[in-house]
Amino acid sequence: MIGSLRIRVPVLTGLILAAGLTLTGCGPAKAGAAVIIDQQRVPISMVQNKVEAVTTQRAQHGLEPKPADDLAREQIQRLITHELYLRVAAQRGVTITDGQVDKTIADLEARFGGAAGFQEQVAAQNIAPGDLRTFVQDFLIADALTKSISAGATSDAETAAAQRELETLIKQTAQGLPVRVNPRYGVWNPENGAVTATPDSVSVPGSATPVTPGQ
Repeated sequence: MIGSLRIRVPVLTGLILAAGLTLTGCGPAKAGAAVIIDQQRVPISMVQNKVEAVTTQRAQHGLEPKPADDLAREQIQRLITHELYLRVAAQRGVTITDGQVDKTIADLEARFGGAAGFQEQVAAQNIAPGDLRTFVQDFLIADALTKSISAGATSDAETAAAQRELETLIKQTAQGLPVRVNPRYGVWNPENGAVTATPDSVSVPGSATPVTPGQ
């Protein structure tokens, strides 16, 4: 179910928080970038497009509109989390095939009575239409990592030890991942695992005006 995706994908994020990681968040982002992950620059326009697509999709399914700033932060956080998942997966030798993604999407569509019913659930999770495969990939990576680390555990103590091992791996990986979020959108806060707004957030010089989603 899509509900299980919503719950299980952030499991790895929860472990990140428990590990107390700190992603680099100091210094203003380069003008015109919503976020810079390592050296990968994500333009403000890309985040705006995602917000507009999600807003349109929610309206088409009769869902309550969401504030554009909140949607933007959610999209940015997913971009950061995706990069972290990929790096941890590479270290653990975890790979997800296109076939696995295809099968998961097909299974979800079947559970919701077809593609139309599933798309309503996708809209409810604020997933931009072009990001569904990435979302599912992250879910599968998180699931595979959990199984990889805890394989062979036969007691609560062994399971707890496996969880600590995964927490350590995530923390080490995250500490090596430079992230700079445009202050217009807030800051990456490792204490709650979110890109959060700050009362004194200001736009970076030369950046675009605040997002105004399409109808």
